[in-house]
Amino acid sequence: MGSTTLVMPRKTVYRNCTFERVKLRNFGIADFFDCSFINCDFRSAFIAASFTRCSFIGEISGCVFCGPQYKGGYYINWLNYWISNKGRLHYVDFTKATLIDVAFRGGVDLSTTKFPIDYETD
Repeated sequence: MGSTTLVMPRKTVYRNCTFERVKLRNFGIADFFDCSFINCDFRSAFIAASFTRCSFIGEISGCVFCGPQYKGGYYINWLNYWISNKGRLHYVDFTKATLIDVAFRGGVDLSTTKFPIDYETD
């Protein structure tokens, strides 16, 4: 999900998609708008993926959401970094999710994100 050609990085955009019981691994530069993730397997790091008005339902375990300050190994060059939306979470709904060993790193803005009532953010 998310791709690179031989010459240039390419962003993939998903709109109004429903992902159900999908193993989500090896994300590239991808933007998700108005998508639902239902009982998916998220053992991945979302480094260059962004989510806008998306909802997550079910267990989310072993997942890392990385923000604009995270410039780890994925960003091979500055073009990859600048073409991505740098881990934006904008109006994301986790209220129907169970978050287990989930991390938000590198300055992810969580101000519009909704969490389950019992979830504690730092």
